Amino acid sequence: MQSLAHELNFSESTFVSAPEIAAAVRRVRIFTPRVELPMAGHPTVGTAWVLASRGEIVLEGPSTVAILQLEIGPISVAVEGVHRQPEFVWMTHREPTYGAIRDDRARIASALGIDPADIRGDLPIQIVSTGVPFLFVPIKSVEALGRCAPNGPALAALFDAHEEKLALHMFAIGDSREFGVRARMFAPHTVGIAEDPATGGAAGPFGA
Repeated sequence: MQSLAHELNFSESTFVSAPEIAAAVRRVRIFTPRVELPMAGHPTVGTAWVLASRGEIVLEGPSTVAILQLEIGPISVAVEGVHRQPEFVWMTHREPTYGAIRDDRARIASALGIDPADIRGDLPIQIVSTGVPFLFVPIKSVEALGRCAPNGPALAALFDAHEEKLALHMFAIGDSREFGVRARMFAPHTVGIAEDPATGGAAGPFGA
């Protein structure tokens, strides 16, 4: 599975097999080009869509709840639609856990290629997880967010040898008339993804 995921080189690839827990429809394993993930948002939602399209999640409409077995355990998805025609998929995340708050703004800014003044001082730089931990970094503007760069060695150096290296999720809060939040996620130093175009595993804890 890891060899295939490396060759395909998508942000994540899922592999579906028979479940090992009675309540689950299928077991789903998720791989980046480099490592296996315990959970991820978009691969879970996308796999549920495919399973519903194939009739392996039987849509009894208007919303059908099913359990998928991920590496972190059972995860609930709700599929809207009927007759093998899914229209929308919801994924329920686990309850969030809140980790350490970091105070090394200058160090983090340098690793991202921005100025310390580009990081907001009124919001914490904090680790949050609903299955996979991320380090959330509040950025003052969309312009500064655009200047952030996924430098793998610099990002890896943010974590000491005894610490787990975490992906960084940077966000800028905007005018709600245009957008609520713009966000980017860098993980070249952890899972081999320079920048993930969409990150459900981070969107859940960020929303929390």
